Amino acid sequence: MLDHNTMTRLTIKNSVFALCQKKELEEAEFSYESMYGRSVSGWKRDKDRIRYHIEVPVNTRAEVFLKGKTFLETPETYRETETGYCLELGAGEYYFTVTES
Repeated sequence: MLDHNTMTRLTIKNSVFALCQKKELEEAEFSYESMYGRSVSGWKRDKDRIRYHIEVPVNTRAEVFLKGKTFLETPETYRETETGYCLELGAGEYYFTVTES
């Protein structure tokens, strides 16, 4: 779910990512055109791994909640949550792979 709280703050929550955890979908991607550019939130399942694709437009910061057990490539800043991770991201395009077990 893409939730624009303000014009420069973006929150990407794992409500759609939860379907990936339940293995009901193999992949999904959603985008939103804002006045700052395109925001993208997507993922694809690969066996016991989930590959996330995030795009944050210019002049925007994103708080991204991901489900999973272990990062295969460690992001610069993140904190652990009960169900996975929360990342603070600036403008740019990001790919993260997280294992499910």
